[in-house]
Amino acid sequence: MSQVMNQPSEQMNPKMRALAKAKPRAKSKRRLSDIVKPARLHRDIYLDENLFQEEMATLFERNWIYVGHESEIARPGDFKTIVLGRVPAIIARGSADGVIRGFFNSCRHRGATVCEEEYGSRSRFMCPYHGWTYHNDGRLAGVPFREGYGPSLDGEDLGLLPLAALESFHGFMFARVFDQGGPSLVDHLAGAGEILAGFGPSSAKPISVLTPPQRFRHHANWKLSAENITDGYHASFTHAGFVQAKKTVEGLDVPLRGDWKLTGLGNGHGIIDFGSGNEHNRDNAINMLVFPNMLFLGVSVRIIRPISVDTTQTSFFPTVVAGAAEHETVARLRGHTDLYGPMGMVSADDASMFERIQRGLQKSANEWVLLVRGTAEDHRDAEGRPIGMDATDELGQREFYRQYSARMSSVRF
Repeated sequence: MSQVMNQPSEQMNPKMRALAKAKPRAKSKRRLSDIVKPARLHRDIYLDENLFQEEMATLFERNWIYVGHESEIARPGDFKTIVLGRVPAIIARGSADGVIRGFFNSCRHRGATVCEEEYGSRSRFMCPYHGWTYHNDGRLAGVPFREGYGPSLDGEDLGLLPLAALESFHGFMFARVFDQGGPSLVDHLAGAGEILAGFGPSSAKPISVLTPPQRFRHHANWKLSAENITDGYHASFTHAGFVQAKKTVEGLDVPLRGDWKLTGLGNGHGIIDFGSGNEHNRDNAINMLVFPNMLFLGVSVRIIRPISVDTTQTSFFPTVVAGAAEHETVARLRGHTDLYGPMGMVSADDASMFERIQRGLQKSANEWVLLVRGTAEDHRDAEGRPIGMDATDELGQREFYRQYSARMSSVRF
């Protein structure tokens, strides 16, 4: 029986000795252009953990992010808590002045979150660890046993730290966590701003957002939710059960293609306009993505929150129209529940597809997914905006990844 003995390093030749002592060569990092092509995506766009962390840092913590509607915190003292990327934050309306402000949800003493409630109304936030207390405008209100710090404690400099920016656009609130630079909110919204303004206080149909939201998690990457909202191609197949149920129970024919119009609104935003006739069937005239995390539908507003590379939380906020008749409001809310509620037949269908994609791409010889539908011709509207050949075009997804690539161009993962 032969034996194999490890050769002592001192007996190795110089070249072998150098190789033995050398550190493993670091794996070269990929560029985004390696996995995002004009009309196809490498499966790692949904699977890579390092890329996910870069998305949180770049898209969700250094970009305009939708945080809620002013009607959610309508009265002085009202607040909501939210997580922006990986950052817990408080959006609060000041008790004294009614001004809405955004803060990091982190005590200046030892860093604990000072509020865990999702919604409420209070004039102060107290950290439960050591009792440091803050006014709801962010100022430090009190420090227990303050004499122990001596005269050097500067209370004016120890209030809750503000987010880099918080602005409201016709009642819709957007924040930037860290960077104060970058485009203005109006410039960021581009064509999506025109649509949002149509639901603001001065519009013909001003909306209010109802709380608390319906919420669920699914085991799939967040970008699948963002892609889906302007995907008119899947409806005939994914939602076939919903269509059949509407016909059987209510005798309604729900169109799944029709005269739908798909338009790129700039900066990754996109919209499907179903036309006014569709309101009789679904009380929902549009589907719109506001890049990267807001999904706006005629009867609901959604916030996408990435939890991990393969887990996403979606919050569904039903909306009501100010001044509408009671029967109209009831019908609207029933429409919301029918589509997106806990037993709704549309959102559950979509989540199931997202999870099937996540599983199907996990370990597969199929490395690339296609977004090529509709690229044979370049279609534009009268304003020069890209439009789909019809609502089954994959224009919305291509526009999303065009902006995604622009924002993430310097990332290495």
